[in-house]
Amino acid sequence: MHDDLGGTGAQGNRNKAWVAIMSARKMLTPKEAAELYPLSVSLIYQMCDERRLPHYRIGGRGRRGKILIDPVDLNAFLESCRVREPPEDEGPLTHIR
Repeated sequence: MHDDLGGTGAQGNRNKAWVAIMSARKMLTPKEAAELYPLSVSLIYQMCDERRLPHYRIGGRGRRGKILIDPVDLNAFLESCRVREPPEDEGPLTHIR
């Protein structure tokens, strides 16, 4: 027998569990992610397209598809982009010619 998520038996139970977990988490659209941080929507799409920003793609690419971003993934991505001070023993950066 099929359930409402298209799975049968154990597969259907896994699908229901996944939907329950994802429903409990607040996922962001690219526009919401851009509004949360001072980023452009096009930059969010670019990072998703380059697969640098983890995301969920629901449906196909283009107008009918939807991208959802987990805020935890967005924060981790932004932290990975952080430029830190060089260690004191490293000294200033110099150009190599």
